[in-house]
Amino acid sequence: MFDPLVVKPSYTFGEVLPGGETQTVEFKSGDGGRRGDTIGVVKDKASRYIGAFLNSCGGVVLFGVEDDGSVAGCEVSDAQRTQITKARHDPNPAMQPQLEAV
Repeated sequence: MFDPLVVKPSYTFGEVLPGGETQTVEFKSGDGGRRGDTIGVVKDKASRYIGAFLNSCGGVVLFGVEDDGSVAGCEVSDAQRTQITKARHDPNPAMQPQLEAV
């Protein structure tokens, strides 16, 4: 089970998540320094972590969270939100991304 202080239903911009990254929790800044390219970062980074999590005890990648645990958020356009929402309805039950507006 994930720490409920880190993996929770909602986050506040600027809050610092306690405990930092673990074997099952990975933080990624929302656009990886590529302003507005959240989908690109998800495609570049997520598959690596998802594969590792699926081959171990599971895990979560929190995009929009800096390495120090501070919630920075990320820019997501309406089109990107639609892409993420479609991914949520993927028939593969092993990977069901959640999208939370902060």
